[in-house]
Amino acid sequence: VALDPPPAVPIAVLVADPTGAVGGIYVERALTVAGDGREFSVTVADGRVPVWEKLVYLATFAALTGAARRPAGAIWSDPVGREVFMSVAAEVEAVARAEGVDIAGDIRERIAAYMDALPASTRSSLLIDLQQGKRTEVEALQGAVVRRAAAHGVPAPGMRALYAALRAADRGQRSG
Repeated sequence: VALDPPPAVPIAVLVADPTGAVGGIYVERALTVAGDGREFSVTVADGRVPVWEKLVYLATFAALTGAARRPAGAIWSDPVGREVFMSVAAEVEAVARAEGVDIAGDIRERIAAYMDALPASTRSSLLIDLQQGKRTEVEALQGAVVRRAAAHGVPAPGMRALYAALRAADRGQRSG
């Protein structure tokens, strides 16, 4: 019986960034590993772009699902939840631009389309960690955005409020 090879898998190669970019890492190049093991390398002109584009989505998604203690559908199906989500995503986008990162002009539209297609039951890892009483990545996600916003004088009141709530919850997880 002949089996089809697995689909190509993209792999991001992350390296330390001496400038202290978000998370201290950036994408140096993207690799695609074909089903037969061949690798194809693509150099990324500015490795901060994919990192920040993901952060615009992930920091927002994790913050709102974590703060609400509810999966994606509970946020996205509610008009107020959707509005707040997009507003906070815009804050993170503004921080990325203040960092000098030229992320896609349609990043929020792409995120909205992604959220439209996301199963309603999808939970962020931050929400899962909160539900399981584990330590969260609040400092690496929301904290990083809030600190960089402050450093650049970029207003981020929505993310700041979510960060404060999640930080308190995270500290509560650790103190018992």
